[in-house]
Amino acid sequence: MPVGDPGPFPGDPGVEALVATPSGFLAVLNGDVGMGRPDVRVLTSVNGSAWTPGGLLPGRAGARLQDLALGAAGFVAVGSRPRQAGTLARLVDTCESEPSGDGGATWWSPNGAEWTLRGRGSAFDFGPVLAVTAFGDGFVAVGGKNTGAGVGVSAAWVSPDGRRWTRARGNALRAGAMYDLATIGRTVVAVGRTECLSHVPMAWTSSDGRAWTATQLGPLGTLDVVASGPGGLLAAGWSGDDLAPGAAWRSSDGVGWEPATLPPDVEGVRDIVGLDDRYLLVDDNGLVWSGSGGGDWVLVLRPEAGSVDRVVIGHGIALAIGTGWAAPEEPRPAAVWTLPLDSLP
Repeated sequence: MPVGDPGPFPGDPGVEALVATPSGFLAVLNGDVGMGRPDVRVLTSVNGSAWTPGGLLPGRAGARLQDLALGAAGFVAVGSRPRQAGTLARLVDTCESEPSGDGGATWWSPNGAEWTLRGRGSAFDFGPVLAVTAFGDGFVAVGGKNTGAGVGVSAAWVSPDGRRWTRARGNALRAGAMYDLATIGRTVVAVGRTECLSHVPMAWTSSDGRAWTATQLGPLGTLDVVASGPGGLLAAGWSGDDLAPGAAWRSSDGVGWEPATLPPDVEGVRDIVGLDDRYLLVDDNGLVWSGSGGGDWVLVLRPEAGSVDRVVIGHGIALAIGTGWAAPEEPRPAAVWTLPLDSLP
């Protein structure tokens, strides 16, 4: 089931973010316009099957989007874009990363069609923004990176409306690198890890997005994704053991955590979304599972041709989006699959 024709889009599009809207769905694809130059495309759909190009993001040349959120004040997209000539920031993923010229950026839209570049400049010199969530009437965004010594550090930003952003400060943001966000009640929770040499899993909690408290889950590992669902939060990442690399934790409040169970033979997790009575989990092979975070996982989607990257819930369906297969040297098309919620075990 292809996403439709997003127009001229050579390269290998990757779906970085997906949200349900009041009228359908909105997806962001990172791709390449040729000669290694990044570009971004926004697609919209009423039913998850037929997709049309959405609004263009200003300042998108060289940009990479990481996450999307829909709140009371509209849509916010976050990611990175090339800095002006000047200082360099390290990439956010490994100790071995080469310096990068990317700074953080945010975009805002009242309707998903008309976008303006909002967060940029000195408040976003930290580096790429990795995650954003609606919180209260506004938004909270975070990013994490390694310093030259391999120490993980974070930045958090708060906005009352998606247009005006303020960077948070505090010692807890120097305790490690934040990678993902979720909310539970009146608390926003970030997950990540300490320095990349020791790899201790970390969680942070905040009641306002400005003041944060850090908690080590220890003794070894990384938290990459988190979602709010039945009974609290489910987070997943790397265990610290390459022989059994997948690991998960759950929490009722973001402060106290206990080990959770991943589906059998799952070594990594791309995405988690929470429903009232279960989670949907996308594993590192692009398969989709349904379960509570205990030992009750059931495989609900094994694409015959393709691989799922993200899942979103809306309009009575679980919409899975990723890439289809293509011949060697050919660009892989974006693809979607739909699962009626009433058919899930």
